Amino acid sequence: MKKIKILLTVFLFTLTYFAIQSTSFASSDFQLESLNFDVNLNQDGSMNVIETWDIYVYDMTNTLFKTFELDSSKYSGIKNVKVTQILDNEEIPFEQKNVEVEHVDKNCFYALINSKGNYEIAWGINEKHGSKTYKISYTIVDAVKNYADCSELYWQFIGTNFEVNINKVTGKIFIPEGQINKMEIRAWAHGQLNGEIKIESTTKVSFSVDNFYSGNFLEVRMALPNTLFPLNKNISTNERFNTILLEESNWARQANEQRERAKRAAELKAQVMKITGSVAGIGLIIFFSYETFKYKKKIDEIEIPDPVEKVEYYRDFPGKNQTPAKTGFIYYMEGFETGEFMPRVLSAIMLSLCMKKYLSFEEIDKKNIKIHILTGTEKLSKDEEILYELLKKVDKENDGFTMKELKKYAEKEQKDFVKYIDKINKFGKDENIKENNYNEKLYKEWKKWNLRPYEYMIRNDSICNT
Repeated sequence: MKKIKILLTVFLFTLTYFAIQSTSFASSDFQLESLNFDVNLNQDGSMNVIETWDIYVYDMTNTLFKTFELDSSKYSGIKNVKVTQILDNEEIPFEQKNVEVEHVDKNCFYALINSKGNYEIAWGINEKHGSKTYKISYTIVDAVKNYADCSELYWQFIGTNFEVNINKVTGKIFIPEGQINKMEIRAWAHGQLNGEIKIESTTKVSFSVDNFYSGNFLEVRMALPNTLFPLNKNISTNERFNTILLEESNWARQANEQRERAKRAAELKAQVMKITGSVAGIGLIIFFSYETFKYKKKIDEIEIPDPVEKVEYYRDFPGKNQTPAKTGFIYYMEGFETGEFMPRVLSAIMLSLCMKKYLSFEEIDKKNIKIHILTGTEKLSKDEEILYELLKKVDKENDGFTMKELKKYAEKEQKDFVKYIDKINKFGKDENIKENNYNEKLYKEWKKWNLRPYEYMIRNDSICNT
């Protein structure tokens, strides 16, 4: 009992140590890899915006939203809304609907004032999960206001109601050309403290934030010469420039103080974690060393009996002659024949060829691997022979190839590539039939009866309505 208490104490102490380091993230139905803003300020004070969303969508996601709070002091309206999806470097436009719904139809969107009183853009997405790229474009009317001594843009690109973390936020704001110099352009960014804003030239300002967390906001404020917006009708006779400078100076001081507090807190946390980790580690080492030495003598005295009989060990599939294609057919069955799981089977065959010294893998960088054809001596199975023959065709120059080059070959020589894949598929099926691992007649019979309950439910209204 005493030992159990010691173990529990050490275990709980270790859990506490790791709990200190944990960070919580907002859950979502999709992961936003990057969000980019391309912004053009027009001479009439309007602002054209293109947002590019690079996201990974999960199966349960149906509709994506972009919401704007209505504020007549910031802008007069939103128009020219378009939503497109980028597929194979081509923009696919979505159809606009004029009604608010909870789930927007796939490849459609609406842009209107919603039931909560906010302007909302919502679009239906492809139901299949995976990486996707969407572009949302719109025009903000009266985004820039002309004052007696300057023009001001004060726009919130991401609000606190945005519920998803973003790995990288970037943006470029293009200013109308005019007879000005960089010193006449002032720009500030508000929100997460690790953000950065740069005045690149007299016509371009850029901003970026790494690891943007939901619940924060991102807004940009700019003070510009009002001569750049001669067509602007959003005008005030008041002076604004000195007020802007004073406000931004106070906010900058507060932000610097907050950064300093965060820095001290991070240093203190690092010291606590270091000390806690050291104490926990030393405690575990002492405890387990004591237990190890204590029982080592007893373990050494235990006689290990010789096995009475030798039993050959197999994993999921019996037989020494099991191959990736044969195993893949039994494991994936119907999905194997449709080709859905063929990439996994091909990967398994390539690894087997590597183990038999017929292939070698060379890491070029973190994202690219080069495959080299070798001449091994070990006997190959039929599916290995087929793939080996195909890979030799890909490596015509005999200097290796990447997976991108293999994909390019498959697209260019599609008929030849499919011919080899079909051979592997046929070998996996035929060998399992020959070895009595698979009976096609019984499988079809099972499949027929396996679907009967669903057919009965569809036909019987009383069951369907329960």
